[in-house]
Amino acid sequence: MTTSSDNFNRPSNTDLGAAWDIYAGLTGCQIVNNIEVAASGVNATSEEYYNAFVPGNDQFAQVTITAFASAVYEDIGVGMRSDIPANGRFFYQALAELNNGTQTSELIVRSSGGTVTLSTDINNPWSVSDVLAITANSTTISVYRNGSIISPLTVTDSTLTAGGGSIRIKNSTGGNLEDVKLDNFTVGDYADWVGAPTTPAINTQWNGVIQRI
Repeated sequence: MTTSSDNFNRPSNTDLGAAWDIYAGLTGCQIVNNIEVAASGVNATSEEYYNAFVPGNDQFAQVTITAFASAVYEDIGVGMRSDIPANGRFFYQALAELNNGTQTSELIVRSSGGTVTLSTDINNPWSVSDVLAITANSTTISVYRNGSIISPLTVTDSTLTAGGGSIRIKNSTGGNLEDVKLDNFTVGDYADWVGAPTTPAINTQWNGVIQRI
């Protein structure tokens, strides 16, 4: 097996199941509407590690955005080269963000040295049904939307070299549980990523402000 997926097609529950582990200090995600994932509640940052499969060091992870509308800061994230929660909250993470009405994107790395923003973008808004993906090919870390690379969100970084997949949903005060949701998580070896780039890169620059935990 070189890929593994979770479509969350099971009864609504505050626990995603045995394949998922919550990062310490945060809350777990929950299944809503018997099919998709939301934060644990309003004003919650929910992050979980997928323990069912660990791909090779060159890897990808992706989710489908199923809800994305809010007037406050909220976000959806997918991570790879993620460490198990027992070792710490360490990963590369791609974020699709609603920044007080403005849609932004961010690529971060979180390690024992703290959180570092590797790159940001403001000119490529996300929509419902978009696929948010992050890949690692050796030291090249990239973010994709629907299989197209967002060129400001591709960097060279060697902070983390191995791990698995993870997800994140942040819901803020003033928002609604239904504002930001995801579905169809997949993690696997980079060589088996069906969204590998076949279209021209999206090229833009960043000039915004990010708020997150």
